Amino acid sequence: MFRLNLARCLALAAALGAALFAACAPQAPRAPRHVLLLVIDTQRADRLGSYGNMRGLTPVLDALAREGVVFENCISQASWTSPSMVSMMSGQAISEEVMTLPENKPTLAERFRAQGWRTGGFVCNNILDEKHGFGRGFEEYQCQLPPYGENTPILEWLRARRAERTFTWVHLNEVHDEKHPELGPTYWPIPPELWRKWRDVREGIPGAREQYYSSISERLALQDGTASRERIQADLGGYDDDVRYEDNRIAEIFAELKQLGLWEDTLIVIAADHGEGLYTREQFLSGTRKSALERGEAPTLVNTLQMTHGSQGYWELIHVPLILKAPGLAPARVAGYVENTDIAPTLVELAQLGSGEGLQGRSLVPLALDPDNAGLLAPQVFSFTRYHSGVITQSGMHLLVPSPRGECDFGLVPELYDLKRDPECRRNLLQAGGREGGEAARLAAELDPQLRRREAQGLHGAPTQLDEGTQAKLAGLGYIGSEVVDQLRSDLLGKSTEVLLNDLERTYAHDCLLRHEVARALFGRKLQPEERTRIEAVLRKEPSAAVQAALRRLL
Repeated sequence: MFRLNLARCLALAAALGAALFAACAPQAPRAPRHVLLLVIDTQRADRLGSYGNMRGLTPVLDALAREGVVFENCISQASWTSPSMVSMMSGQAISEEVMTLPENKPTLAERFRAQGWRTGGFVCNNILDEKHGFGRGFEEYQCQLPPYGENTPILEWLRARRAERTFTWVHLNEVHDEKHPELGPTYWPIPPELWRKWRDVREGIPGAREQYYSSISERLALQDGTASRERIQADLGGYDDDVRYEDNRIAEIFAELKQLGLWEDTLIVIAADHGEGLYTREQFLSGTRKSALERGEAPTLVNTLQMTHGSQGYWELIHVPLILKAPGLAPARVAGYVENTDIAPTLVELAQLGSGEGLQGRSLVPLALDPDNAGLLAPQVFSFTRYHSGVITQSGMHLLVPSPRGECDFGLVPELYDLKRDPECRRNLLQAGGREGGEAARLAAELDPQLRRREAQGLHGAPTQLDEGTQAKLAGLGYIGSEVVDQLRSDLLGKSTEVLLNDLERTYAHDCLLRHEVARALFGRKLQPEERTRIEAVLRKEPSAAVQAALRRLL
């Protein structure tokens, strides 16, 4: 009898344990009927309540975060729109400022459409146009939607296809700076009388930032400090007002999904293409800073610091929100570092589109189901910007390595920061002395090959001539200014090989950037033996590592 009871007890315990395990084990998410990829242009992660902001700017997104999985440390692949969105929509890493989706790589929309999904794209940023491949795979694509406009096209699309499977990409642009007739580039929701709140609040400059402002003002002899601080606080508040506006616009889209009865069967991804500078650090001598200098303006905090984005790869410009809500997926938070190249494989897995062959990055579904499992994280994450390439370890060490333009234009040097202790990247550990500096140098030496391997895997954009319309769009968004390196590339493409080789030899002594761009313009041309000999002669005396790499690629 005792043995029988013991056996029954053991069996009961085993059954109970199995039931408890099943109850506690993560449940696989259900396949969605609808997928909404909602990208907020220029959205910093730190403005969302779910990422620690206390101003209450994003109640709608914060409510979504409570239903979904929040990836606390996601980085974008670039600090401006075109290359970042090329990466996100192709699922490929980038290694240059690629503006066009490669024709030999299927887009996310094409993957969905191939499986019978209806596909619609609604974009408020007109550089993401059909000419650059962003309309590929969409049966309906509108890339001229005005910022601060109506959601009507998006809502009508959702209503008309509610009984079908849909993949919808919405790209909102209100948080991006706009040109104000009096203030120039700034943040100004429309209509301002409804949305202007934080622009009028003055809470002062935080102590650590004020210390930096005082230091840089003294070092660069900046003028007009009081007026600059006033303008900076107004712009910070205006950015927050734009964030509030955007959250309200998103509320209407979410409300429609709920009204149509689609909410529970919709997979939603909230993402951003990049962050925003918001006067965190000094600009390089390019863009608005160079334009101000050329106009003869006195240097101030406002025209010296980086307000917008596009040229640097520091944390404030690449840390973006990533929130995932999927049917049957339990709420969670993931503290490790992930990147936007992970979005495509994640959507492919959740929507059951097949193997996702050819995609880079990794699906975030395992992490969403087991958020504390550090073994599921990639060892490093990466970004590329105009003047920096970057790699971040899971311990938060951020190595920035100059791009060819960074080295050639500004003499940039490698930088290493501890993001956990120094998120504003004020102390370059590679310039520290003693044991700390030695350890930093060793870590940088370990990370540099990882970064180079990632760059080798990424998309390289062949130089293309920019038409006047594209140049105007880029200039209007602040991505090119008086320097217009992109126009230099266009001009060089029209030259013969002989003329380019002459340029390469003549500019050896004084123009690193021109030598680099000449090498780019020669790439892909059939070189005769005597032409290769001339390039080899230049390579032997070339001092720039960036130009050396370009010449070796040529050969």
